[in-house]
Amino acid sequence: MFYLKKIDHIKEIIIASNCDLKKEATNLGVKFYLRSKEESDDDVSLFVKNIATQVKNKHIIYTYCNTPLFDEKCLLNSIEKYLSLDFNTYDSLITCTKLQSFIFDENGAFNFKNIHTNSKNIATLYQLLNACFIMSKELNLRYAYHFGKIPFKELIHKKDSFEIKDKESFIFFKNMLDKKERK
Repeated sequence: MFYLKKIDHIKEIIIASNCDLKKEATNLGVKFYLRSKEESDDDVSLFVKNIATQVKNKHIIYTYCNTPLFDEKCLLNSIEKYLSLDFNTYDSLITCTKLQSFIFDENGAFNFKNIHTNSKNIATLYQLLNACFIMSKELNLRYAYHFGKIPFKELIHKKDSFEIKDKESFIFFKNMLDKKERK
């Protein structure tokens, strides 16, 4: 979170959580938004609208603590890419990784036929990465969502894309940090 303060484009930081961390946020010199139970459920539209009405900036960046390798350099690249977008083509920026892999769903082969296919010839899929979403405040309010109808898919390098999604991935990441500290 501290690297956010180093980026000139970022003028306002709001920590949003369903846990009351107002004192900690104040000590860090940032604003705090306590998410209600309703805002913490699967439908994020109320949360996005409420945040968008409080933000003073023309653009909103959502970043998440569960992508710890997405750092200051990555975020700055995303911001610069967003600011250079052709807004006649794209309305927002999302972070993704490219999946050039054989994918199955519950019905079988998803992005290839059940015959030999070279991996270079399979359909490209994109995995949404909860590292960074950027869109105008106006469109946040209109769509009640943190990215738009035609987002630019910024591809994030695999080394920066680790995402903590559950207890198992949290423990894995913690073990990696512990090993790094012991060296």
